[in-house]
Amino acid sequence: MSVSHYARAIKLAGEMLLLDPSGNKARFFLAYAHSKANTQPPEWLFWEPWSESSVEDKFYKLLVSDLANDS
Repeated sequence: MSVSHYARAIKLAGEMLLLDPSGNKARFFLAYAHSKANTQPPEWLFWEPWSESSVEDKFYKLLVSDLANDS
C-alpha cells in the first residue's frame, strides 16, 4: 500500500475519533496508520487512558501496546 493510502487512513481514523473519542478501535487504526506511514502519531493519542470495558477494547489496547513495542 502506498504512503498516500496511509495518509487517507490517518484522516479517516481521526474522523472516527471525532464520532467516538473513547473508541479503542479508531485509536488503534490511527496508531497503525501512522506506523505504516512512518510518521509520528499525535502525543494525545496515548495520554488518555484507553477503555477496558469490553473484550474488544482490551484487544485493541493490546494491539497498540505490541505496535509500540515493535517500533
